[in-house]
Amino acid sequence: MAEKFESVQLSNQTIQRRVVAMGEQVENSMLSLVKKSSYFSLCLDESTDQSDVSQLLIFVRTTFEDFTSKKELFDICPLYGTTKGKDVYEALKKTVGRIGGFNKCSAIATDGAPSMTGKKTVLVGLLQENGVTCPTIHCIILVHQGSLCGKSVKQDQVFQTVIKIINMIRGGNRSLLHRQLRQFLVETEAEYGNLLMYNHVRWLSAGKCMERFFSIRNEIPAFLNKYVLSDTTEQEEKFQDPEFLKQLAFITDLTNHLNSLNLSLQGRNQTVSDLVGIINGFWNKLNVFKYTLEKNNLTHFPSCLKLAEELNSEKNIDFSCCSSQIQQVINEFNTRFKDIESLKSSVLLYNNPLGAYIEDQPPDLQLELCDLQADMFLIT
Repeated sequence: MAEKFESVQLSNQTIQRRVVAMGEQVENSMLSLVKKSSYFSLCLDESTDQSDVSQLLIFVRTTFEDFTSKKELFDICPLYGTTKGKDVYEALKKTVGRIGGFNKCSAIATDGAPSMTGKKTVLVGLLQENGVTCPTIHCIILVHQGSLCGKSVKQDQVFQTVIKIINMIRGGNRSLLHRQLRQFLVETEAEYGNLLMYNHVRWLSAGKCMERFFSIRNEIPAFLNKYVLSDTTEQEEKFQDPEFLKQLAFITDLTNHLNSLNLSLQGRNQTVSDLVGIINGFWNKLNVFKYTLEKNNLTHFPSCLKLAEELNSEKNIDFSCCSSQIQQVINEFNTRFKDIESLKSSVLLYNNPLGAYIEDQPPDLQLELCDLQADMFLIT
């Protein structure tokens, strides 16, 4: 039967018509789904494809009367010209206009690009000017903000040195050197049998890369000296410098903490209140990290503690100066996640209506909240 189907000749026009028909069916099903929903939220991500055309991806999450929800890719809008806020707004407006506008839109999440954040000529400003009052969240769902908050780490000189050494061993056409590294680590019974490459697009790779590099820091200079043909004296001397090792241990622990944040923000079936709670919890952790480091308390920094135990017999290692870098991350969080504050009252009402501040809630809910919070049965 399959051979008979293979022998059937189909013209290009027939294939095109069938592809178009299937596309229209999927599109109509999606439009019908969104129109039937009680509320929907949108997630925007702008990226450039291989042909250098900017593509605006619009994801939709619909919620129905029975509290069930569905998430789908709603539309892909090519932006052939500029990708300014006005261009993104016009593409979004055209797409949402097919389902009746923004009346049922409960929230919009963006990827935090410059064309989407701000108050005037960018997407958020244009939405507000045209009467779209739903909350606009930047990157909490997309997890980009945690990556952006790691920029102070990426700019660190020690971090750049680590990436340079890894690329010296594994970057480019260095297959032989890579095989020699793996064999060398097996022979020396190192904790890990390989180095990981770093990818700046995937922030999680930074933490894993730093963790593995720190674990085999004693084997790397010996390998450089034995197998790398170019002059590696400068890189080898770094591993004898206590300041370099101190910063290496600190960056390793900090990137691992940021990795934990990123992983906790990902996953299915998480509500906005879950994400806000995770961010607020990490905010508190950063403050704990800061004041413990100021006292040179390394309880929350295992790599720093391990290095201190190794070197304190020879040299006194003080990590209190690293607290300034924690403050840099705190400052970045204050900037990147400031829009979370606008959701605080709504999240509190959702999680604990008995503890919500009545004056912070919408006027149409205040009287009902007064009765609810005064109900003795609920209070007890």
